[in-house]
Amino acid sequence: KKQIVNIYINLGSVLIEQGMPGLGLDYYKAGLECCTDTTFDIMRARLNNNIGIVYAEGKMLDKAESYFQKSLQTNLRRNNHYNLAINYRNLTQLYTLTGQYHKALKAAQSSIDHIDGTVHPDQLAAIRIQQGILYTDLKQYDIAMQRFLSALAQYQELNDTPGIIDTYMQMSQTYLRRNLPDSAIAVASRALRLASDSRRDEDRKDLLLTLSEVHVQKKDYFQANRLRTMSMELEDSLRNEESRLRLSNWNEIGSGILSGRDFETHHTSFGTAAIVLM
Repeated sequence: KKQIVNIYINLGSVLIEQGMPGLGLDYYKAGLECCTDTTFDIMRARLNNNIGIVYAEGKMLDKAESYFQKSLQTNLRRNNHYNLAINYRNLTQLYTLTGQYHKALKAAQSSIDHIDGTVHPDQLAAIRIQQGILYTDLKQYDIAMQRFLSALAQYQELNDTPGIIDTYMQMSQTYLRRNLPDSAIAVASRALRLASDSRRDEDRKDLLLTLSEVHVQKKDYFQANRLRTMSMELEDSLRNEESRLRLSNWNEIGSGILSGRDFETHHTSFGTAAIVLM
């Protein structure tokens, strides 16, 4: 029975990855129906968390919170620190998006309390970024920058290029909010070079858009329009490539080429910060 539930989880994840959240949700809920007693607690927590993500990405935030809370209660009962850190991190993002800043701050600290920084330093850096975004929304810019710099130091120590790029991106947005366009350009340009060198086109698209916004603030509308056009062209290219890859992946799945290992983990996001599947 546990193997069947695991198959439901994997099928749900791959369908969501292929852009079919409705079908993915059906498999998650089918798996949940099979979790009939406490021996399924870990899987039940996973499924409730992942269902919450589907609703969050569909902007049904009340439903998302309900499922995140169900997952949280199960993990509290099991004292599962790793998954509790994920639960609180997801709730931090949810509360930030809904403007519940006091609850977001509390959830962020709870996530940190459950992270073993020696084992999962990347998780600690990620929640620091979420705290920085939260403090930026609260216009507490100095505290926000402290959180970003702490995350940046951690990601640099780990040599985590995606994390470094994300941190620079958030820092540039904070400088933009503070009406410091030159600082925003310096940080965003640094991130853009990293994204180009590592061929992270999705990040390049977002950074070009950020730089466009900065140049609007500087009233350099010609450069702003040029950068926005470059971002839009890159977005079109990425969309075409994504369609091609989805078709290719489904052909491989139909041929039995992909293995279960490919579907063991899946990460997704809504808003500006990562929401993490279990």
